[in-house]
Amino acid sequence: SHNHGYYHSESFLRDLIGQLKTNKNDRRCFVSLWNPKLDHRSNSKDIPCTVGWMLKLRDDKLHWHTVMRSNDIWLGMPYDVWCFCQIQEIIANCLNVGVGDYTHTVGSLHIYDRNEPAIQERKSAIQHYESDSGNDMMIEDVVKLVAAEESLRLDKSHISNWAPASEFAMDALQLVSEWSTKDFSSGIITCDALKQARRMYLGAQQDSNT
Repeated sequence: SHNHGYYHSESFLRDLIGQLKTNKNDRRCFVSLWNPKLDHRSNSKDIPCTVGWMLKLRDDKLHWHTVMRSNDIWLGMPYDVWCFCQIQEIIANCLNVGVGDYTHTVGSLHIYDRNEPAIQERKSAIQHYESDSGNDMMIEDVVKLVAAEESLRLDKSHISNWAPASEFAMDALQLVSEWSTKDFSSGIITCDALKQARRMYLGAQQDSNT
């Protein structure tokens, strides 16, 4: 995403949260991830699929509307919806409000031919979903988690060097550690949502190898 004048995502999120705390009926809380100067005529294949997010506080609940220019329904959309819902819950926690509706609008929703066999196979499979145990992360935990992920990925530091405050952040850090070592049995993850993310990742890896 593009900073649009912000040099740190933490300061941007704090400003956004402060704006909603100041005016609960604000209709201007839109986060733009699309920068026309960089993306409109770019030949790069790595430009944002997400146009932006609209946040609204209504009846003490945070409602979230994502606008996508394009979305791959097989690999991209499940990842995007899950991640954006986690951000929605983090900001709701910071505002001390409930989690409201999540709306996902896509301009071009598509499936690639190479994924069609896996999709047809998965359509007949029995899906198991667990209830979410909740996301207790605050902005401070997000900052620590981002720094820990970078250290684990680049410096190969050990997970014990980091101690995020929330249980969700600690589980997320354990998942990052598993991804970096390719060992998905080394630790205990208690959060149901992250257990589901682990299964989705392993399922996608299995599909790509068949």
